[in-house]
Amino acid sequence: MFAKACAWLLARIGELLYTLVVLVVCLWLLFPAATARDLLVRAAGAAVPQLRWQVRTMAVEMPGVLRLSGVEGWAPGGGEPLVRIDSLTLRPDLGILVGQRRLQAAWRAELAGGTVQGLVQLPRSTAEVRVEGIVQGVRLDDLAVVEQRLQRKVRGTAAADFTATLRRRPLALTALDATARLEEGRIDLRRPVLGHGFVPLARAAATLRLEGERLALTGGTVESNLFSGTFAGDLRLRPDPGASLVTLTGSLSPRSEFFSAAGGDSAGLQAIRTRLRDRPLPFRVTGALRDPGVHFEEFSLLFDALSKESRSP
Repeated sequence: MFAKACAWLLARIGELLYTLVVLVVCLWLLFPAATARDLLVRAAGAAVPQLRWQVRTMAVEMPGVLRLSGVEGWAPGGGEPLVRIDSLTLRPDLGILVGQRRLQAAWRAELAGGTVQGLVQLPRSTAEVRVEGIVQGVRLDDLAVVEQRLQRKVRGTAAADFTATLRRRPLALTALDATARLEEGRIDLRRPVLGHGFVPLARAAATLRLEGERLALTGGTVESNLFSGTFAGDLRLRPDPGASLVTLTGSLSPRSEFFSAAGGDSAGLQAIRTRLRDRPLPFRVTGALRDPGVHFEEFSLLFDALSKESRSP
């Protein structure tokens, strides 16, 4: 879920960064700040037409540093901003522009209590934009666009290292390599599993690679007060993020809290523990991202029975 939101956001952020580089070079000292800000709002709207944009302040400083604050994007119906960037600084490398005739700029954004910083590059004779960066301390619960896109609450503090390539026309994320981490997280469930309405995550991490429309997840690890585990799989990306198809397989080492809501004397629980012994619990997550199913492989029937017992008065 977090991976799909990242892929969607990176495509839009890359286009916005490219627009900013072009603006700071082409508008540097040519227009008043208010005029340049209006042009930026129109450019952001063209890059991300799903949102209405506002830039509160904009300043171009010598030698060619662009500083923005209060960058916000709303859904057409209004309400609270889905994206709020507190500040965004872009510093084009004018030496590379003059000497090699290509665009490159360092950038830094402050949003959702954290920072994202890196480089944006437009190689010569190409319509692709390369973006690389480091994400630190970004709180997902302060990014309303994540909940709106995934149609469920996802909380936690995110960190990542990534390299991405974007095609500008039509806008598309064509390559992505990243390592992503989430700490002190929580993912709400549409249907309780063993009486748990959400999954608490102390730590989770995975390596991501985009292959066409397939976002591969490898080397996944997760730590929770409910379990520890490993996982791998992929997302088949769709224009509607909630319709993207997820397939994850892995294994869990349940802790006592995992079964606590089912009751310690349950016959179903005893049957699961007897069959598990010291083995990990296999699991599989499949289906549309907005409402995937969780299966515990050969233990599925026992878990179904245990869930029914836990719901019985």
